[in-house]
Amino acid sequence: MVPLQPFASQSGIYLQDRKGQSVTSQKHTEQFHFITPNGQGLSSTSQELTSLLSTYPFASALHHQQALMHWAREIAENDGVITTGGCKWYKGATMPNDASEEFDEDASYPIQNLSACSPHSPEDAKFSYCMEDIDYLSSMLGIPWKLSKDKAFSFLPPFIGFIWDLPGYAVQLSEEKRTKYLQAILSWESKCMHTLDEVQKLYGKLLHASLIIPIGCAYLTNLKGMLGTFGQRPFVPRTPPSDTPADLKWWKDVLNSPNTISCAVPGPCIVYDFNAYSDASSGHGIGITIRSRWRAWELIPGWNRDGCNIGWAESIGFEFLIRTIITSNASRIYFKVYGDNCGVVEGWWKGHSRSRACNEVFKHIHQVAASAKCTILTRYVPSKENPADGPSQGIYPPPSLLLPKIPIPSELSSFIVDVSDHTIIAKCLCADSSQLFHPVVKNYIEPESQQPKDRLYLWTPTSSRSQHDAEGQIVPLAAADVRRIQDVIIHVKAIPEDQRAPASQILISSFISCMAGNYSGKTISNYVHRVHAWHVLHGAAWTLVDAEIDTLLKTASSLTPASSKRNKREPYTIDLIIAIHNQLNLTRTGEFTVSHLNAFDASIHVKPSDVSTIQDRQSLITTNFHLPRTKSAPEGESVFWAKQLGPSDPQEAFLTHLQVNNPPTGGALFAY
Repeated sequence: MVPLQPFASQSGIYLQDRKGQSVTSQKHTEQFHFITPNGQGLSSTSQELTSLLSTYPFASALHHQQALMHWAREIAENDGVITTGGCKWYKGATMPNDASEEFDEDASYPIQNLSACSPHSPEDAKFSYCMEDIDYLSSMLGIPWKLSKDKAFSFLPPFIGFIWDLPGYAVQLSEEKRTKYLQAILSWESKCMHTLDEVQKLYGKLLHASLIIPIGCAYLTNLKGMLGTFGQRPFVPRTPPSDTPADLKWWKDVLNSPNTISCAVPGPCIVYDFNAYSDASSGHGIGITIRSRWRAWELIPGWNRDGCNIGWAESIGFEFLIRTIITSNASRIYFKVYGDNCGVVEGWWKGHSRSRACNEVFKHIHQVAASAKCTILTRYVPSKENPADGPSQGIYPPPSLLLPKIPIPSELSSFIVDVSDHTIIAKCLCADSSQLFHPVVKNYIEPESQQPKDRLYLWTPTSSRSQHDAEGQIVPLAAADVRRIQDVIIHVKAIPEDQRAPASQILISSFISCMAGNYSGKTISNYVHRVHAWHVLHGAAWTLVDAEIDTLLKTASSLTPASSKRNKREPYTIDLIIAIHNQLNLTRTGEFTVSHLNAFDASIHVKPSDVSTIQDRQSLITTNFHLPRTKSAPEGESVFWAKQLGPSDPQEAFLTHLQVNNPPTGGALFAY
């Protein structure tokens, strides 16, 4: 007798009787799982199983043995047994969603009908075997069972912490597990710091729940990241990342939901391919295409901050592509999208990203997909084969092919702008897909008549001009022009107005060269990026060679005059600490103090409640200070000291401070 599975992961292969029903049983604490089909579907002579697979295309016409032979042949053609992460399985055919059928056997043995081999109750007689048959064959094979732990055959059997709804093809989280996991979160929240063992236990519980709550993977990244912070000190409690409470609140809301927590068992499905692609370019923006239609967004200069990088931009393109498809009334379907960024494409396979910024985008996509009841499949495509590459770099197809506009989330409005939102885009756009959008010609307003903060918007280029001569070479500036740049490096009126936008390579290069050695590299870089921002805002093409500009800016930085540099400060030494101690009787550094009396923020600055003592395995005691946020660790970090001998002992000074000043528990630690 060979035990069979009711379905294989992501394969949709179900073992059913004529009415599409099977029942399962468990023996010995869920270590073995048995499935018994309706015996009426198995003839004792021909072993016909006319409804072996209600969803398999060959099931209704093939003999049972022929079906097994078909599966056995597919398994053999696909390398047979596969081992993945310690799990052994058999690979079948590829399904429409590009996933493989997964079997737990090689389909080389027929199903045995044992209904006539032992006395069966009226209910058991409906199926091919019962518990007594299992016990009989097990005794022949010498397999011992702990009969007290047997669980009867059922259409809703519990297994590995889930309730398996066989008729409904669904898996549910048991109430016992739901309550247990919720209590684990509440227990976690009762403490501020946690050991490695505590992190592992909570992470393991929620990771188990995420098997049927796929969106939960995106809310486990902080706990997963915390696992790697303990190093060689697993017993020293640590503070979780700052976003952990928000993630756990999401989990509490899900586990407290009155609805049943369940998910459908994946099966064969139709996967729609809309030829949908997304791409991003760090030097320009984001583009998407769906068949022959397109849309694009420009990245506002300075967008790459707060952890946002090209991977984040690619994930935003992925989100905008999904929103565009779903906005077109796509719901309750499986569909495929393409991208050329492995971090986004393969990150979606896992449901989360290691990048904090990208992971936040994934959370939004999960919510959008869940609302539309859609399943998204991502596939990688090389950049040269990605049709969204052009729009992402500012090479736009005809505007008549624009996709419908989607709203940009408010949190992205300072990073991205839709190309159609530019006030400088002409109402009659060029129809030639080889050309870019041209700016609208506006009357020039003298910058002196404007407030400085308004010049970026009101000072507009008069026209676009070619940056190349008849032979395709960049138009050089004459020597007089270079001298003019040098003379009016700040006041740009001496540059002919028609040469200011689009700015040529030689103009910006000369600008940087003339500034180098007179200003700091950072100041020069800011000037160049402001000019770039002005171009982007008014739709003027910015076609400079980035490599050359970067090299010039690096050279300008190395030529920063001494007057623009600050000397490095001496490090804190024991002698210096003693000297400060003799004058102030108190040692304070910038991480522990505030800039002025009203600057204290409990979520940023250290408080008396953030101070604790820790004893290690050698019984050595250290004083630990948890800093909620620092420049190098925005998510917070801990610093500590140990008692010292002599006047440099920080512990004695700290205790004196607490005795003299008595700072409030929730106030600034060094209030006085």
